[in-house]
Amino acid sequence: ERKEFEAALAAGERKLRRILETTQEGFWLIDNGAATVDVNPALCRILGRPREEVLGRTIYEFTDEANGRVFRENVARRARGESSTYEVALTRPDGSLVPCHVNATPLHDENGAKVGSFALFTDITERKRLERELVAAKEAAEEATRAKSEFLANMSHEIRTPMNAIIGLSHLALRTQLTPKQRDYVAKVHDAGTSLLGVINDILDFSKIEAGKLEIEETGFRLDEVLGTVTTLTAQKAHEKGLEFLAHVSPDVPDHLLG
Repeated sequence: ERKEFEAALAAGERKLRRILETTQEGFWLIDNGAATVDVNPALCRILGRPREEVLGRTIYEFTDEANGRVFRENVARRARGESSTYEVALTRPDGSLVPCHVNATPLHDENGAKVGSFALFTDITERKRLERELVAAKEAAEEATRAKSEFLANMSHEIRTPMNAIIGLSHLALRTQLTPKQRDYVAKVHDAGTSLLGVINDILDFSKIEAGKLEIEETGFRLDEVLGTVTTLTAQKAHEKGLEFLAHVSPDVPDHLLG
């Protein structure tokens, strides 16, 4: 029975060692003084060092001062019997830092006494690179949005200036002696210019929305004026297609509205 027990124990140890040797997670076992008791090949690859160069040395020897503080904080948690998950960067012989995600757990013997702790280290270099690229892409998108908003605002201003001249001069022309047909044409030019100016202002509103500066106002308007402008702008296209364009408003709809 003793021989069978020893054989089963040895088989279990071989199985555990095989798991630690083949896993992609770095395994690091330390004693209560943070000195290395055992590491697996994956941890050696992360550190860029052979196993014999790591055994017996403290974990603080494989990182810089800032990350050493992270190690000390978490070793203190192991001393209190706490497990934790954190990130730390390990230093390779060439001085480069390898960011790692760590799952650490205190280790107790059969009597419940703490004899050390162990942790699984995952190299997150690629994830960190993707995060940096994502941040850079986000900043580039935000910069593009700001540039677009500035472009819209500038273009709105540049277009609005001649549109004001068209509206103003057509308004002055309507105060002169005109034939009925001339008055109709100039009035439509004035209405179309006013409508286009509204579109330009809407474009500027979009840029204000993106900049978080849009102010909503509540104002009165005449429904017949709105419909008249719409009819003037769209009736010509309808007539070109041989269609009659009519706007009908129910008698119970008030002409003066607030919107």
